[in-house]
Amino acid sequence: MEFKEIVMQRYATKEFDSRMIDDSILYALLDLIRFAPSAFNLQPWKIKVVSASRIKKNLRPYSNDQPQVSTCSYSVQTRNLSSWSSG
Repeated sequence: MEFKEIVMQRYATKEFDSRMIDDSILYALLDLIRFAPSAFNLQPWKIKVVSASRIKKNLRPYSNDQPQVSTCSYSVQTRNLSSWSSG
């Protein structure tokens, strides 16, 4: 399949069934995203993975109350290092 076909077939998932994906799949995806390019190839970001239901529910208001934020297996949060306090 050509890249253009993959991009054109994308869709937005509005709600997940709360089944957890296998950790090996998560780690494989995290390994791949670290190679994503950024301006000047600096990759100035930090990635946090959220799996706790309580935290995902707390994140929901910050996403225009989208249900998929609280029903996903993992929420992968990315931030520019300069805009994210440590912790």
